[in-house]
Amino acid sequence: MSKPTRMPYFNQAGGKEQVVLAEGYLPTDKIFKIDRYLRYFGMLSQSIEDYLQGNIRGKLKRPTKRLYGLAVLSLMTIVFSRNMILAFVDDPDVRNVLGEAAPGRPAKQFTMALTLWSIYSFLISRLFYRAEKFRWNSWLSPFAVFKGFIPPSIMGLDTEMTDHWFAKTKKVLAQMALFTNIRAALGSMMMAWVAYARLRSNSVSQPFALLWATILIVWVYYCTAYAYIGYGHFISLAYYFRMRFHKVNEDIESIIAPDNRMKPNERCATLHHVLNEHNELCIKIKQYNVFWAKYLMYTYFMFVAIICYSTFQAFFTYNRTLVRAVMFSLALESAYLITKVSIAASRMANELRMFIQRLSGPTIGFYCLDLFEITYSTYASIIAALGQNFLLIVDFVRSYAELKEEQSQSDLDIPQVFDVITNSTFDLNPLSLTSGSLQGALPETLTDGDGDRDSDS
Repeated sequence: MSKPTRMPYFNQAGGKEQVVLAEGYLPTDKIFKIDRYLRYFGMLSQSIEDYLQGNIRGKLKRPTKRLYGLAVLSLMTIVFSRNMILAFVDDPDVRNVLGEAAPGRPAKQFTMALTLWSIYSFLISRLFYRAEKFRWNSWLSPFAVFKGFIPPSIMGLDTEMTDHWFAKTKKVLAQMALFTNIRAALGSMMMAWVAYARLRSNSVSQPFALLWATILIVWVYYCTAYAYIGYGHFISLAYYFRMRFHKVNEDIESIIAPDNRMKPNERCATLHHVLNEHNELCIKIKQYNVFWAKYLMYTYFMFVAIICYSTFQAFFTYNRTLVRAVMFSLALESAYLITKVSIAASRMANELRMFIQRLSGPTIGFYCLDLFEITYSTYASIIAALGQNFLLIVDFVRSYAELKEEQSQSDLDIPQVFDVITNSTFDLNPLSLTSGSLQGALPETLTDGDGDRDSDS
């Protein structure tokens, strides 16, 4: 009887092995746990499953699935066009057909915020539709591991790396699903409440109010899904490449370590393997960036616009407390999404740059706690920063000295000047003197003036 083959995934539950699809594949229990979150991606594209199964060979297995993407894109286009018209047209008849009352505050502020979000959702839906049409979905290949279609070793993952990636992806996708449902529920309640207010005040015709309320409720859910589902998969993909590049850097460190006992030919073979793996990762990133470069551009441009507009409306305009709270929450949400995306991309890029540093030698030169190397450029940047701060301090000291000198040369100190200005500005008695200089005049001067006036009379 032959010995059982050792599997890279060996899970025990009650002393029994759990079922696996095949040797080296992800266990079925993990596939079932994460598959319910991966199904959310079907809201963005119905061809994901076909791509992961390898059914795309120039055409989709079922071309009718592309109609779903076209329908979602049509919905986003309709809402985008509606909000653009409402943002710049004040005609009552046109606004009534579009389910909106006459322009006024705070409805106009909410309309502009919805316009920015509708532009973003339109661009993202168009991106996913074009990805289906032009087959830009090669970045989905690593996620085939979670479906059980390919073993992790094909994607350059060992057992530990796969477990870490699985835990990270499951956590991110669970948060994504939670945020999507919460935000969609809040947005739907808000749209329903606005429609109810329109019907109660008879400011909009009932058929148009109900029609656009239904469309906007559906739009809110898809808009939220496009924002959070795309964000979740980008975080997971960036973490995957971060682990791969980290493994490459560790392999280089093991080769150049002083206590390494590898033979010269083994060092050369290992280094050749590391270079091939690094080159493969760079090629994959270049292929995947065809899709994600556009996603990042839309995210940065639109979220920055949303943050600026929402922050301005929340703090620098006269609005009700509810309006300020909604605008501030929109700014926080956009800031959270753009920050998470930036951190994930920067961490992956940092591991990529570490490859060059590892090849040049981590022990060549002196490092400040492995943060940066002390070089001429580092020293020059430190001197430049100190010089700028010194000039700021000198300018502050000179300004303060000039202010003290002006105060000492003046007859009145600053509190007295403030009192004079206050008395001359806020004195409402019509019989009193309105000039601060006259109020500060001597009593003899006023007496002489009265005496002359009495003598004339």
